[in-house]
Amino acid sequence: MPTRAIYLPELLDLIGNDLNTRDLLSCVQVCRVWNQHFIPVLWATIDDRLHSSPKNLWGVSPSAPGVLLGDNPWVHNVLTKYGRHIRHLKVGWTATIVSISAARTVTGLISLSVAEPAITGCSSESALSARGTTPLWTSPLLQDFLPLTTQNCKNRDLSLWNFVQMFWSLVIHNSSLKSIELALECQLEDFPIPLPSLLNVLATLRNLTQLVNNMRAIDLQLVLEHLPSLSFYSGPIGWFDYKSTTNLELTSVFPGLRTLRLFTMLRRFQCDPPFLQHTTVLNLLRHLSNIDRLSFDGIWKFVQPPTGFTAADNGMLLDGRTTNYNNSSVQSFHFTYKGRISSSSMRDFIALDILPKMPQLTRLSLQTLTLAAGKILAKYCSQLEWLQLRTTKYDTRDQDSITPLLHYCSRLRHLDAIWHTIEANSLVKKPVVCRGMEVFRCKIIGIGEKEEEEEEEEVYDDGLEDGPWGNSAQDDNNDDQEDEDEEPKAARRQGRLLDHLQHIYDEIGRWTELRVLELGVDNVDWYDIMGSDPGRHLVDGRIYYNYFGPTSNTLPLSLESGLDRLRTLKKLEVIGFEGVDHRINIGELAWMAENWPKLQVMHGFQAPDEKDEYALRCPKVKRLREYMQGLRPLVRHEQGLK
Repeated sequence: MPTRAIYLPELLDLIGNDLNTRDLLSCVQVCRVWNQHFIPVLWATIDDRLHSSPKNLWGVSPSAPGVLLGDNPWVHNVLTKYGRHIRHLKVGWTATIVSISAARTVTGLISLSVAEPAITGCSSESALSARGTTPLWTSPLLQDFLPLTTQNCKNRDLSLWNFVQMFWSLVIHNSSLKSIELALECQLEDFPIPLPSLLNVLATLRNLTQLVNNMRAIDLQLVLEHLPSLSFYSGPIGWFDYKSTTNLELTSVFPGLRTLRLFTMLRRFQCDPPFLQHTTVLNLLRHLSNIDRLSFDGIWKFVQPPTGFTAADNGMLLDGRTTNYNNSSVQSFHFTYKGRISSSSMRDFIALDILPKMPQLTRLSLQTLTLAAGKILAKYCSQLEWLQLRTTKYDTRDQDSITPLLHYCSRLRHLDAIWHTIEANSLVKKPVVCRGMEVFRCKIIGIGEKEEEEEEEEVYDDGLEDGPWGNSAQDDNNDDQEDEDEEPKAARRQGRLLDHLQHIYDEIGRWTELRVLELGVDNVDWYDIMGSDPGRHLVDGRIYYNYFGPTSNTLPLSLESGLDRLRTLKKLEVIGFEGVDHRINIGELAWMAENWPKLQVMHGFQAPDEKDEYALRCPKVKRLREYMQGLRPLVRHEQGLK
């Protein structure tokens, strides 16, 4: 009966999975059955960083303030009654820990996360600030966490001291934790937790599989030894014991770890940034036999091995034999530099020593892609599906390093390389094998231009037969010969242009799953190569900066050139043509509005930013933008790179 259907547990589970906090709060007030069913769902996840949690949960009582307070009796009673249902706790306020510690009922946590203070938005008060409260939970494991000198310091603010003590007390009394995220504030900066004590506490969490360590640098070998069930670890490459860099070299195999993310952490008053050694990545690949995702983020310095270095010098031998890397299970690899990449040795290291050892690679994120790396990917990583290059216009990059991927990586569907270029001549040499492309952000240049090898060959042949070293009679007729050759050259140039346009439009038109198509980026900069201000114009009291001009010989995107061949892109949502020497006019916009029904964003006709005028746009741009807005009012006109 319909009246009984609303009491079915299966139906209530389906309803509860799609409800937010406010709706769940309404459900618990419907009837007793719904109250008993939805109360555990309502309290399963608490995130005090969200506006909804303190307002919806703690704001039920008229006398309760908008935020949690440790000495609030109403909050204490609520947590005492419902704290046993909390499974996922995300903390940005010390007051939350104060309340939970006072209730002593939260003992079934599955995940615990401490947010960085910068992302707390409940009020202007510091994210980790509250009045000192003596923790009610104690444990012998916490004796070394806070030295007596800290406890007896009368001039010291006790708020952070209390938070550290109560947080780790909460950890110890929740042995069911499977995931934990530590922030820098989980220990006192001037009194760091002794490493053995920290590892002993973490070792009590037998079910822990995910550890996000934003607190301090720890020896990776010790972490994996104390936490054998760990499958996900994220930690800093920083100063270890304030004297040397963190030891990332492993001496034994850890088959359980599947994801490893390492990033640079700089300490206050640190002179030199931590470095990464040449052999570290190779060492990790060997000892983490089942690693799926490997990430190095914000590397400052790369140290090459000394002259005469051998594999055995850095433990590169396993059981007395050289390791075979061909069976590496890495499917996702991320490596970025802090700032610009100026080290050619690092780029060569990634291309020649790392990528060939990852035949199962499907996702790759780098700062830039060299031509050598592009060829290596095409040869050894044919299963690549996702590529993101975080290149800036200041990074060194090779031309045409993307083309080999289009010719050999048939599964490639996401290509985000907006600062990289593809030569039209190289693109048309071989067929494009990737047919499932969904995101394509790359500039195609050289349309209609002659290939360099052909030019050099023709110049060489001309030099032998018709060059200036011929007889004098030929020199006398040189002007007439140039006039005669001008028309065939123009015809050949026009033929190449048509061939390039037809081939490129046809290839893009075959990407029927394409959602994002960006063929360029704004060619504008605040400073030129010499570091001086670029030309500026004052129009109606506002400053506009000059463009350096669109890139020549790029896709014109006009109906005359073959734009109608892209009518198959019915799923296209974003089209970008910034910095492209296009010929888009009213006719092209009307065609786009009709043939791309899911179009949502255009990059190329946006208005200058109200705060930072970055370009003096042609008045025609405004007219075209207004025309497109009349055809498709919901299409947004934005800048591609923000």
